[in-house]
Amino acid sequence: MQEIIILIALASAVGFSVMLIKSRPGRRGLLGFSVIALCTVATYEIYMHFIWEKSVHGPIRLDILFFELPLLVVGVMAGIAGTYRAGK
Repeated sequence: MQEIIILIALASAVGFSVMLIKSRPGRRGLLGFSVIALCTVATYEIYMHFIWEKSVHGPIRLDILFFELPLLVVGVMAGIAGTYRAGK
């Protein structure tokens, strides 16, 4: 599950950052938020998966349910809305 979250967050962040570079200066707010949110999710999940989980026996990862998935969904939705808005 963690690898999928990392892959989705990084792939979406790269795609939306390309759109951010191509967009007009006045239309970058949602795309910028999306890139920051998705990079935050990816960085946090990489740390939790590869460093923190190795030091704990039987980790219960409620943060995936209450922090990562909602922020991932909001980041992707903001990126889609920002892409649509930048195209106008």
